Amino acid sequence: FVSITFSKEIILKIVSNMFGEEVTEINDEVKDAVGEMINMVCGQATNKFAEKGSTIKIESHGVKEGEKHFLPNVEERPFISIPVKSDSGDLSIDVSLEK
Repeated sequence: FVSITFSKEIILKIVSNMFGEEVTEINDEVKDAVGEMINMVCGQATNKFAEKGSTIKIESHGVKEGEKHFLPNVEERPFISIPVKSDSGDLSIDVSLEK
C-alpha cells in the first residue's frame, strides 16, 4: 500500500511544471497527471524490488480527491508516513505492507 497525498498548492505547482504552463485549478487533466505520476512511482518501485530479487508489487488504486478522502483498511495496518514540506506546498507519502 502506497499513498501520496498532495496539498492543492504543491500539486498545482508540480503539474504546472510538467505542462510548462500555469495550472490554477484541479481539473480532469490534473487528476490524469497525478494518476500517471503514481503509476510511474509504483512501476519504478516494483522494478527496484525486482532487481533485488523481491516479488513485492506496488499497484495504484486510483486517484482520490478531497480534504478527507478515505483509504480502506489503513487503520488496521501499521504504516510509515513521510511528511514533505516545501515552499510550494506539502505532501506526504504513506507506506504499509499487507498483513
